[in-house]
Parts: sequence; structure tokens; C-alpha cells
Amino acid sequence: VRAAIGEILSGWREKFPDVTMFEAYGREYPEDAVLRATESAALVIVGRSHHPMPFSLSHRFASDVLKRAHSPVAVVPESYTGA
Repeated sequence: VRAAIGEILSGWREKFPDVTMFEAYGREYPEDAVLRATESAALVIVGRSHHPMPFSLSHRFASDVLKRAHSPVAVVPESYTGA
């Protein structure tokens, strides 16, 4: 998983060399880790799986982060290509 994430971020780092990106791995619940990251980040980007009903119950993670974040949060659908 770490290698896959590193590969994805490598492509984004090449495309946007002036943007500082951090990746961190921990043992806490994902919501807690992302919320902790919002305490010091300028922007936190959260991926969202495709679902026919936007922000339905399956999007609880993104909704929880949006409600409790300390910084701006971008929720990006998995199909986003950056084009």
C-alpha cells in the first residue's frame, strides 16, 4: 500500500513541484489521523469513492472530516484525473 501511495504521489510531485506533500502512516483510526493533520496543514485532500448518491451514508468519513476539520479540506472523487 505504501509503495502504491508513494508512486501516486511521485507523479503529483512531478506535476506540481512547488507544492509540498507529506505522507504519513500511523496506527490510529483514519478519521483521527486526518483530523490531526488538519491542525497543521494548509489543505487536506480526502479521496471519495464513486457512489450514485453524493454524500450518502457511504461517505461518512469525508462528512466527518469536513464537519470537524481545522483547515480547508478538498473531497475529490476517485475518478478525478486532474484534467
